[in-house]
Amino acid sequence: MLASPRLKAMFSGPWAEANSCDANGLNRWELGEIFDHEAFTTVMNIIHGRNRTVPRSVNLEMLAKISVVVDDLSCFEAMEVFSKMWITELRGSLPSTYCRNLVFWIFISSVFREGTETILTSTTRTAVLNSQGEIDTLGLPIRHDIVGT
Repeated sequence: MLASPRLKAMFSGPWAEANSCDANGLNRWELGEIFDHEAFTTVMNIIHGRNRTVPRSVNLEMLAKISVVVDDLSCFEAMEVFSKMWITELRGSLPSTYCRNLVFWIFISSVFREGTETILTSTTRTAVLNSQGEIDTLGLPIRHDIVGT
């Protein structure tokens, strides 16, 4: 709850999650298929300081999946060190054409805004100049002000 304003609100408000204690007195949150399991586990390990279990590198698709979790939980600050490390490592793979990976980069750079403004500008420009129609979000929760414009 310290790392995520969304979870703090969820577990301290009048919501079902705040009132659904198990036999051990712990609150439960049924995720279902909301997040990729590996991405969610990675984010939780970072938030809970289990840094030895956190991968030092991830591929672009996994970073996009992690970005979905971070965006939903609003835990940007807790992720800052690892996200900067991963983005720096992958930054050399920015596509120069409209493709699936370009959409991943648009989303990732919109989630981790600080230090990625140039990536967001570059990737959205590439998408506008090279796409043949609307930008396919691939089901990622890309803000409408980015893809709509």
